Amino acid sequence: MINYPNQIFKPVQNAANGAASPATTFYYTQERTTISAVYAVGNIIKGHLPGLVDEQGIIRMNYKTVQGVAMDQRRSLGRKFHH
Repeated sequence: MINYPNQIFKPVQNAANGAASPATTFYYTQERTTISAVYAVGNIIKGHLPGLVDEQGIIRMNYKTVQGVAMDQRRSLGRKFHH
């Protein structure tokens, strides 16, 4: 299993309507298969990505952001980050 605790990642690419940019930094923590990350960028005051990681290192996460209003979306992230 790939371990992600205390890792710092930056996105390689994002959806056309996504708020993340190369300036976004994601700070990861992990306990067994439970993983989470926090971030802030632009108009996102606080972002939180709770999720699970499988044996191949594939991450499946939800995201929650505070942008003046709370957002709650489900997203499957795979390995599209580098550090």
